[in-house]
Amino acid sequence: MEISIYETFKQELQNTRDVKLLITLCMKDPELKKHGQDISAMIPSLLKDSSKMPEVVLNQELEFETLTESKRVIAAQFNSEVEIEKAESSKEQKARNASPGKPAIVIQ
Repeated sequence: MEISIYETFKQELQNTRDVKLLITLCMKDPELKKHGQDISAMIPSLLKDSSKMPEVVLNQELEFETLTESKRVIAAQFNSEVEIEKAESSKEQKARNASPGKPAIVIQ
């Protein structure tokens, strides 16, 4: 999901804490509307526990690039093989749990 869901949520949260209204406002953007089911689950969760909201949100490309550049360090730290992939291209079910600033990690 793009960074704009968090930006939109933070902005609209200043005006209301109404879950239905926040969902509606966040889904005004056609790009975000594609992720309607995820947004409908995410908004109540973010309202309930603000620690789920990343302090710094990078766009997907920058986050992916940063993790890829850190791949060797991560592999050495855990003495294991590391694969970095975007959630939408992953076959792992856990990839659906990934969000900006909070990657899904699968250990096999």
